[in-house]
Amino acid sequence: GHVMHLSCFAMYIRGQAYTCPLCKKSVDDMREYFSQLDAAIWMQPMPEAYSSTMSKIYCQDCSKTCIVKYHFVGCKCTHCGSYNSRELERMVLHPS
Repeated sequence: GHVMHLSCFAMYIRGQAYTCPLCKKSVDDMREYFSQLDAAIWMQPMPEAYSSTMSKIYCQDCSKTCIVKYHFVGCKCTHCGSYNSRELERMVLHPS
């Protein structure tokens, strides 16, 4: 719902940006791209040293936080399935 000149938006998108420059929500249907990220994560498992590493993330699409397994490709929101997330904290869980 944010206003932007069409020519400015076209230049912005050409720069490979997929989020609104004001609110950072995804500006297009990202399901295909997020599916590609799912595949990349599946094909590149994290090393064993990171098996207990978790990330607390903030999803910029649904505005919720969650804790997910850390992956260098990206962190997927458990609420809406978006990778448009920001890591707030990284932690290592130790078995009790």
